[in-house]
Amino acid sequence: MAALSAAWRLSHDETIRSGGSITVYQRGWRLGGKGASSRGLHGRIEEHGLHVWLGYYDNAFRVMRECYAELNRQQTDPACPIATWRDAFSPSDAVGLATRGSHGWAEWTALFSSNHDEPGAPTISTESMSPTVFVSRALTLLKDFFASLPNSSVDGGRVVMSADPRPPGRNTTVSSLIDLGRRAVDAAMAVTLEAMHLSINGVRSLPETLPTSEAVSLLESFRSRLSQLMRRTEGSSRMFELLDLVATSVRGILADGLLTDPRGFAAVNGEEYRDWLRRHGAAEETFESPLVVGVYDLVFGFRHGDPTLPSFAAGTGLFLSAKIFFDYKGSIFWKMQAGMGDVVFAPLYQALRSRGVRFEFFHDVRELTISADGQNVETVLLSRQAALRSGVGSYEPLMYFGGVPCFPDAPDATQLVDPVDQPRMLETLWCRDRSGTPVELRHNIDFDVVVFGLSVGMVPFTCGPILEYDQRWRSMVRKIGTVATQSVQLWLHPSETELGWAHPGSTLTGYVKPFDTVASMSHLRPVEQWPDNSSPGSIFYFCNTLPDDGPPGPDDQQYFGHQQDRVRRHAVQFFEHDLARLMPGSQRDGAFAWDLLVDPSDAAGAARLTSQYWTANVDPSDRYVQSLPGTDRYRLRPDDSGFANLFLAGDWTDCGLNAGCIEAAAVSGLQAANAVLGRGRWDSISGGWGPLVGTGADR
Repeated sequence: MAALSAAWRLSHDETIRSGGSITVYQRGWRLGGKGASSRGLHGRIEEHGLHVWLGYYDNAFRVMRECYAELNRQQTDPACPIATWRDAFSPSDAVGLATRGSHGWAEWTALFSSNHDEPGAPTISTESMSPTVFVSRALTLLKDFFASLPNSSVDGGRVVMSADPRPPGRNTTVSSLIDLGRRAVDAAMAVTLEAMHLSINGVRSLPETLPTSEAVSLLESFRSRLSQLMRRTEGSSRMFELLDLVATSVRGILADGLLTDPRGFAAVNGEEYRDWLRRHGAAEETFESPLVVGVYDLVFGFRHGDPTLPSFAAGTGLFLSAKIFFDYKGSIFWKMQAGMGDVVFAPLYQALRSRGVRFEFFHDVRELTISADGQNVETVLLSRQAALRSGVGSYEPLMYFGGVPCFPDAPDATQLVDPVDQPRMLETLWCRDRSGTPVELRHNIDFDVVVFGLSVGMVPFTCGPILEYDQRWRSMVRKIGTVATQSVQLWLHPSETELGWAHPGSTLTGYVKPFDTVASMSHLRPVEQWPDNSSPGSIFYFCNTLPDDGPPGPDDQQYFGHQQDRVRRHAVQFFEHDLARLMPGSQRDGAFAWDLLVDPSDAAGAARLTSQYWTANVDPSDRYVQSLPGTDRYRLRPDDSGFANLFLAGDWTDCGLNAGCIEAAAVSGLQAANAVLGRGRWDSISGGWGPLVGTGADR
């Protein structure tokens, strides 16, 4: 996504369009990297993992909105059911959190109320959401949560939350804020509601007019009173955990001076998120609450994928929590209405091709060399993985499934000299045992500049001369953490209701390993092409980290297959022992009913899992990039590779949003393009990432 976002902005520039050229080199037959997907048996969607877009992804959404507008499928491809960005993405406001209580596992589903904004809209402000606004919106969340209590069931039910700060109903002074805050400490919950109302109105003047020590003392008293009021039942404990988490965060922001520190939340990125919460007095149960556990699961925040080693930078944790819960547009989640390859990368490919961008598929990057003076990348060495048949000018990767242009699950043999055996291996490090045709691209002959859009995990295998020359690159490779992930997709005969899935359409996280995150994806059934007699009634995706010590070198040809087998074993264990709590209807006589899986071969027992889809994301390029404490300073900026003609694009760069997600990838790619074009780093980038987290113009 980062490389294609860079190509998107570069190809829009008149200078390049009139006198230059852009070529995208891609290993294998499909685009997308960690976000690639394809169509398999009966047109079923097969993803690298679970992909859900968040409502604060303004830049990624803007790229896609521009792309769909330019394609104008209503006119150019009227038979395509995904014609606009609104056809491609649909709001999803139900978020489930699993938690282990005194009576076993329970689910807590929050319904985040929608708003009238749209992600990626041209009117979206480029200004940052300052820490002060974060505090205001945090208090708004508390107010709305309180307001929902009389009419909402919390433990096992739905809680309505809102991200929209309410306009102040009346003016207030800081002194009245303090008075009402003190009343909240000594009064019952109704008075606390009033205190929240006044706090929201007065919080913007806190840094200038309220002594920090007094504000911190007020919040500590407030938390103490909450503890007395709400640590009574398992249901009210869920309320307490939310309130304690938000109050602790606000208290810590004030106590650490993050409202005025020019580094913003990045000032505490050297500290682990839970340690930071503990330092500011969070209750012990809050550390294990589904709200905190869910954040770690969302960002795969475990060193080496080990669930006993949670690790996430405190500033990034605060920042992402603010963006996720308080800055979403329209809906907290947006689910794609087909595969990510279908609704993101195929449209980008078509639009970029129309702009004149060339695509060279089946090209594996082997090495970047540098000039003798160390100033430039001198050559890019590649290996051509497959040869095109005579008369095929360029490989066409797309096929139509249900009227939608998509990537198939294998290359089109009619366009190639030889069929490809084991096509998935083409997208891994372990394809390098195959003989390929060497391709050498030379500076000032074949290219002027290079945008490096590979993931950081591939740097050791593609940038040997750069690593030898530049200490910063060596430090980056050693310090920036990555983690393998695993994913399983199931197609089942029963509907979600028949399976006993409590909240159809929801995404749940915080559950038991090895698959702590489960998503209902049954909305994809209409876009797959199943026969009527074997059409699934429901679809579910499962994902989690995959503990490992890092990938071996390209010579270990057995590694990928062994990891695939591990994921299969994990899936069997999970479905036989842990799925019953989430889907009681999946059980028969106390065991998982394997015959509920849609299997055209009609295998028996656990052998039916072979008909489903799973993947071990262990390739260096597929590993998730983590936000570990103290590692921000080792990230390189998109415009600061150390080489004049090399620009970096990826969620592993110091792009402001230093977290693994599509939005960070898009922001990084846009920054790389801005640098190539000689524009300001933040030109036409929404969200104000840099000024908020301290990686903007101040560095």
